[in-house]
Parts: sequence; C-alpha cells; structure tokens
Amino acid sequence: RTADMSRRHTVRVSKSGMVTVTGGKLTTYRRMAEDTVDAVVRRLGSQAPAGADRCRTRRLALRGAGGLDEVRAALESDATGVDADARAALVMRHGSEATDVLALAGGRTALLEPLVAGMPQLKVEAVWAARHEMALTVDDVLARRTRAVLRHARPSAEAAAGIGALLAPEWGRSPDMVADEAAAFAAQARRDLERAGLDPAARSEAPPRGDQSR
Repeated sequence: RTADMSRRHTVRVSKSGMVTVTGGKLTTYRRMAEDTVDAVVRRLGSQAPAGADRCRTRRLALRGAGGLDEVRAALESDATGVDADARAALVMRHGSEATDVLALAGGRTALLEPLVAGMPQLKVEAVWAARHEMALTVDDVLARRTRAVLRHARPSAEAAAGIGALLAPEWGRSPDMVADEAAAFAAQARRDLERAGLDPAARSEAPPRGDQSR
C-alpha cells in the first residue's frame, strides 16, 4: 500500500559529485531544499560562494506572509461588494497579496463572481493563477491551484467551460483548443464521480435492479 511507504526524502552525493534528492512530499519541500543545498555547499567546500555556509530557507518568510492584519483591514473597507467568506479565503490563500489579487479585477464585476458555485474563490483568482502561479491549463486552475474539483467536482465540471473561455486570451491560445481541454476536464471529473458512486445524476439515470430492459 502506498500508505505504508516512507515519505522521508534522501539526499545522496555520487562519486562524481552529482547531488540527488529523492522521495519527500510537497509539505516538506523546504526541508528537502535545505538538505540538498547544504549537501551542495559541503561538496563545494572552499569553492562555495562567500557567506554560503548553509541554506537560508529557515530564515526566509513565505511569500505573502507579512502584514496580514493590515490586509484584512484593507479588505474590510473594500467597496467592491466581495462577501466576508470570499475575503477570508483570499487572505487564507494569498496572504498579503490578497489586495493585489482583488485589484487585478480592475472594476470588472464579472471577475468578482464565484469561480465555482458553492466555493468562496473568485474568478479573478483564476486570472491571477494564470499570470502569477504558472497555471497553464484548466486542470491547473481547478485541480492544482484552487483544489475546487476535489471539493465540489460537479460544479467544477460545470464551471470549466467558462473558466477556459476566460483564460484562453491570458494563455494566448485558441479558444477552441481551450474549450476542448475544458470539456475533457469536465468529462473526467464526472467519470471520477461516477466511478466513486458519488454522481447522483448517474444513479438517477440507472435502471432499477432487476430491470433488463436496457
């Protein structure tokens, strides 16, 4: 079982000097980086850059980590009409950059609508993901940046086409190509629901037990 596998990472240095890090998980990426950089610095010895005695990641705050009280106060006084749940979600996900995300809407009220029905994330966050978080596909936005499809799969499937149309110009890609990608994402989300027995539409369309008519 994958649950029985070790999640620890390992750093190895080959005889030729190549440093390799294997294993680990997303939530320990900074420790992985620290151990890897420390191994590189030790390997370089006197050839390491001046002052580079070890990795500095422990002393560096995450992006958006500072000034949260000020950001919350600024959002409280915001006149765009964004509700409290959406404001809280903005700060939770973007930290001190929340006001920058909101400003990206530039007065376009359509971008302040929910990204997916039933979730606090806003459509402007999809634009932010495309411009600042290297989101390159509809799947990137709905599965990897906002995790929407894991929480509300059917509404995410329904929202995919609109998100694709919104972001096609951001990506500089053909609207038809992005529409096909969004349709494939939606179909996969519905298949996953059906396989898990969580698709009420599929259950309602299924024939009664013992019905051999179809």
